[in-house]
Amino acid sequence: MNFQQAVGQTAEVQGSWQPGLQALKGADRVHITARAPRLLSGSVDLDASLARRYPNANRWDYGIGRKGREQANDQVYWVEVHPATEQEVPTVLRKLGWLRSWLSSSQFLLKEPQPEFIRVSSGRTSSSLAAPIRKRLAERHGLFHAGHQFTID
Repeated sequence: MNFQQAVGQTAEVQGSWQPGLQALKGADRVHITARAPRLLSGSVDLDASLARRYPNANRWDYGIGRKGREQANDQVYWVEVHPATEQEVPTVLRKLGWLRSWLSSSQFLLKEPQPEFIRVSSGRTSSSLAAPIRKRLAERHGLFHAGHQFTID
């Protein structure tokens, strides 16, 4: 299954799929690129798509699909563009918890291969967010910090 089909079959986000990285807000586009844009299978602005239904939730920003390499299904990157200071870690973890809950309850169909959860710094990055905390976030929560730029291979 591809990303576009999965979005189209998920009631809460139907109609929100965009080709390539077109779903990204202007300010966030500078932080996310693709080495081979033709391999992207689209994107969705999850935050905007679900704002009415979950107005007070800590919503995740984006879903981005990349055509599968050897798998039948596309790879999905769930990307949050957010300041990377130590004070913001609890907020990002709440957003990640919300995303996982939404993925489960919405019955988003694209579950294989495992989705990747990526945090991209939108601005200031505190020096205390060095390797140890990044490693803990990856190990404990499956959240990978890409720095100021996330490039999809």
